[in-house]
Amino acid sequence: MNRFVSLSILVCLTACGGSSTPGGTGTGTPTAPTPTPNRSPTITQLTVAPTSGVSQLSSFSMQAAATDPDGDTVTYQWEFGDGTTASGSSVAAKVFSGAGVMSARLTVVDGKGGTVSDSRDLVIGSTTGSWIATIQDFSRLSLDLQQSGAVVTGRFTQMDPLSNTPQGTSGITDPAEPGKIDKDGKFEIRLKVGRFTDFYMRGTMDGTGRTVTGGVFGSGFTGSPFSMAKQ
Repeated sequence: MNRFVSLSILVCLTACGGSSTPGGTGTGTPTAPTPTPNRSPTITQLTVAPTSGVSQLSSFSMQAAATDPDGDTVTYQWEFGDGTTASGSSVAAKVFSGAGVMSARLTVVDGKGGTVSDSRDLVIGSTTGSWIATIQDFSRLSLDLQQSGAVVTGRFTQMDPLSNTPQGTSGITDPAEPGKIDKDGKFEIRLKVGRFTDFYMRGTMDGTGRTVTGGVFGSGFTGSPFSMAKQ
């Protein structure tokens, strides 16, 4: 075979995808492996205790755990719906200053774009607002209360005759002995008008934050039942 024929064969092999190297595949470039897509973490635990409490007073704790299928390190971020946040798998003591249904929302991030979120609702009660109290199922009072920390003050009006005072009688909660409520919802308030109406309403706020039930003491009352509903 002359030199011209040998050169022609080599050019043909190269142009046609062949290889001048014995045993060659013809591509010359290895195929890159397909990258494994990132997988999001999974929340395996999310607990909040208690599930209800009193504004400005009750302390809530949160506990969370998560796993990542790729073994990535995860971070925890909390949002509470009142403009405050926290980080870490646990929150030791969160106090809410508002009232109503609040949410503790957890987001877990793996650092590679994978996220997962979950939340728990909590009910926060407050004595601040308008209430209608019914004593012994026959006499009603309208109360307009304000809560500051554990202290409760306000005004009241008798909607029905009660304890020697006529319908429409009104007054303020005793400034010398303001009402109170604690973190567990234990409530007490003293209502006083002149010499004849002077009694305590003692009860407990329920888990809805909108009802207080208990007994009335003083001015002839010896634990007469009452219920108080928020309007």
